[in-house]
Amino acid sequence: MDNNIIVIPSTIEMLMASFREIIKEEIKAQYLKDLEEKLLTANDVKELFAVSTVTIASWTKKGLLIKHPIGGRNFYKNSEVMESLKTLKKYKV
Repeated sequence: MDNNIIVIPSTIEMLMASFREIIKEEIKAQYLKDLEEKLLTANDVKELFAVSTVTIASWTKKGLLIKHPIGGRNFYKNSEVMESLKTLKKYKV
């Protein structure tokens, strides 16, 4: 009988550890998805690249950054900005 009592808590502990790991992975996946979809302002992008607002406007005009106008303001998708890093690094150097 004592062996059964020890096995059951051990199994429950293993099950709980598995649940914790699954939940942790789901939260991480959702966080990364939310981060990709996050909208950035021109000021956010300016700070990210450490450049001026004029430079951000120039990159946007040249198509290096894609703006998304919403309610009279321009936003940039975080995922698109991160993708443009490859091009902008070459452009900036």
